Amino acid sequence: MTLYSCGKCKEKKPRDAFYGKGKRDGWCKECAKERSKAYYAVNKRKSYEAHREWVSKNRDRVAMHKARAAYGITEAEYEALMQQPCAICGTTYDLVIDHCHAKGHVRGRLCSSCNKGLGFFSDDPARLRKAARYVS
Repeated sequence: MTLYSCGKCKEKKPRDAFYGKGKRDGWCKECAKERSKAYYAVNKRKSYEAHREWVSKNRDRVAMHKARAAYGITEAEYEALMQQPCAICGTTYDLVIDHCHAKGHVRGRLCSSCNKGLGFFSDDPARLRKAARYVS
């Protein structure tokens, strides 16, 4: 196994102790984290603003990451889901990912209005059928 030297602590470490794909030298992850922590402590406002700017420029990437973390879906599943209109009314505006609160699985995409409607009826099919009969 090849070992690489950290430019900061000078310790010899394996490749996976460093960030980056092709980088063979520089600071190890431990030293890089310490540097970042020290920079953030001195530049909190600047770091916050830079992060907000990055998030605003990468909304799709952030949304995909949040969906993957919340629902355990793959990037391919997320991309397929983003092509779907509202599963109830068919609109393509103001869509959210709908999931089963009891089991946690993703059901599809709904517009905010339809999603809230299901929520107001506690996702109860019997209550939804009664409401449908009432309005018909």
